[in-house]
Amino acid sequence: MGTIVRSTRGKFGLAAAALGVVAMTLATAHARLPDDRPPEEPEPAPATKPEAPPVEPAPAAPSMPPKPGVPGGPGGPSTPPGRGPAAGSMNSMAPAIAWPHPIISEVLYAVPTGPEGDASGDGVRDVSGDEFVELYNPHSRPIQLRGYAIADTAGRVPRGGSGGGGGVKFVFPAVEVAAGGVVVVFNGRNTNLAGPVGDARLAPSGPSERFGGALVFSMKQTSQRASFSNTLDSVCLIGPDGTLLHRVRWGKPKDGAAEPAGTAAALDETVPTVSKCSAVRDGAGPGSVWRPHLELGGSAFSPGTVPMAPPQAEPGTKPAPEPGSKRPAPGSRPKAPPVRKD
Repeated sequence: MGTIVRSTRGKFGLAAAALGVVAMTLATAHARLPDDRPPEEPEPAPATKPEAPPVEPAPAAPSMPPKPGVPGGPGGPSTPPGRGPAAGSMNSMAPAIAWPHPIISEVLYAVPTGPEGDASGDGVRDVSGDEFVELYNPHSRPIQLRGYAIADTAGRVPRGGSGGGGGVKFVFPAVEVAAGGVVVVFNGRNTNLAGPVGDARLAPSGPSERFGGALVFSMKQTSQRASFSNTLDSVCLIGPDGTLLHRVRWGKPKDGAAEPAGTAAALDETVPTVSKCSAVRDGAGPGSVWRPHLELGGSAFSPGTVPMAPPQAEPGTKPAPEPGSKRPAPGSRPKAPPVRKD
């Protein structure tokens, strides 16, 4: 019996040993087998954008193209009435003067000699009659000029319209100036202005094509003394309440004389001394400057045409309605379209 047991244990031991050898062989074979997982692909490099070609700066626009509708200029106006061609960056700023006031944009106080001084375009040069002052509405809404006045130093407080001696003075009648519109006021002595022309009593019947679509007035001065001084003077824009809104002056007071107290203007500017052309403001913004007109376009003056872009809508305002359109009454409801009956 003992012999049988020993024989059985020996067989089990051999079997266990054989199983161990088989397990080791399988493990070794498995370790040598290649990994069945697919190889990891390398991450693609981030895409790069092609470099943009260098942008060439746009050519600068001329400060003042040729003036249509001006005496000696080519043809009639190619822009909206009373509005000049697009100009520099100054027009993108808020106007230098608040609504509802216009701004002085050009003044001819020293009429050039010879035929070049015929600013009125009537064929005759007059030393005082061809003087003019130009106003511009820099706002996006119309303005009413009734009661506004322009005057020189001697006629600082104009009353009773225009005419006579003792300085330049002119009070506007009732007249509405559209957004971006221009007004030209000539001295008018010994001049024969063509087209619709107004005066201190009545506004012109319409815009003047001869002067770029501007509203043209004549002071109808009769005295040569009622004119600007070429060496020391000013032109003032005065509100209906007597407020000095805008003053443009030239020359230097003698002996350092100062202005009387209480004469400060809301917008006070100095223009260059000129003798062969007008002085013109190169924009409507507060950073604009006055220059001799010959620097801007080669012509001596351009009554009715301004070097300014159309005014932009100001913050808190609504653009003016198109001509002929009607605004709905406050609180009214739009009418329903008619119902079609078959």
